[in-house]
Amino acid sequence: MLHFNATQIFVEQLRSYGLYIDREKEMIASIEKLMSDFSTNFDNRFIPKTLLIKRSGAIALLCDDVKNPDEGIAICLFPEKCVISQDDYL
Repeated sequence: MLHFNATQIFVEQLRSYGLYIDREKEMIASIEKLMSDFSTNFDNRFIPKTLLIKRSGAIALLCDDVKNPDEGIAICLFPEKCVISQDDYL
């Protein structure tokens, strides 16, 4: 029988956290580029809230949308770099 513990940190999450720490400057530069490519008014519209590392090891920065509080975006950093809606990401 499988047992699931909601507080367990998975190996993939630890690896991705290490990747983020090791490449923090590169990750921040990627965030800035993805933000500027996505919107010219990014600083005034989107508010970074959470750096999420999924169980799979995928990394994304979740941002709130000032213009649409019910919708936000995810700036995906690993394994692929892109910007998508939070609904699609989560």
